[in-house]
Amino acid sequence: MNLYLSRDYRQILRQLVEERRVHDPRFTFQSLATAARIQKSYMSKVVTGAAHLTIDQMFLVGRHLELTSEATRYLELLLERERTGVEARARDLDRQIETARAPHLESQSHLKAEAVMVSTGGLTEYYLDPFNQIVHVCLFIEAYRLDPGCLARDLHQPPLRISGALATLARLGLIKQKKAKGGGWELLTTSLHLKRQSPVYRPWRNQLKLLAMNRLDMVRDADSYSFANIFSADRATFEEIQVRFLQFIRNVDTECIKPAPDRNVFQMAFDLFPWTDRRE
Repeated sequence: MNLYLSRDYRQILRQLVEERRVHDPRFTFQSLATAARIQKSYMSKVVTGAAHLTIDQMFLVGRHLELTSEATRYLELLLERERTGVEARARDLDRQIETARAPHLESQSHLKAEAVMVSTGGLTEYYLDPFNQIVHVCLFIEAYRLDPGCLARDLHQPPLRISGALATLARLGLIKQKKAKGGGWELLTTSLHLKRQSPVYRPWRNQLKLLAMNRLDMVRDADSYSFANIFSADRATFEEIQVRFLQFIRNVDTECIKPAPDRNVFQMAFDLFPWTDRRE
């Protein structure tokens, strides 16, 4: 499990015990209590919200559950946040918690994808024209690898633009042309993912949205689905939506996309951002 999806240490402990118990029946709340050197009855109060662990007990629990020091520290921060009665310290702990969570709430940590391993210049060239990425993904389909000429017809683009994208992908080492009879292309790299911290992330996102809007104008309503909603809420709701979406893309990636045969190329997008800059 990705324990950073929750800010409730009790919920995390319950889920970790349930998860560990599937593979090893020795992981129980009794074993958790024994490891923390407390009675099982007290551990029951902890997981139901009637009591708290101490920092030392949380350390022992983390070791028993075979957590990394980073994960154990995150649980300790959540525990300290719940126990503190000092407002200034609570704000400081909130900042530490969000800093610890941030890297684990990126979509990359929920996708089985490789970080881009090309040069900085190559990375810029690949992503600043998202059409390169579209052609690259199209080549996951065997028919297009064998006959890239079909892409001009199916993407409604001039052949020169297709050949330009293929040349770029080949130069970056992402594909190579087959020498065997019949020709075609061979994929060298798949499942790339651009980190949000990358300096080319925003330009890529904006260019891709422009391409997507142009394509949507050409697609029948029956062949597309769009959703948008503007709503008022608080920061906790924002985070809850983000967590639920990360769980969604992880499930979709492993249960729907990965097992599916390559027959067509689709795009899925999700935007969640504040229109106002109000400080809560």
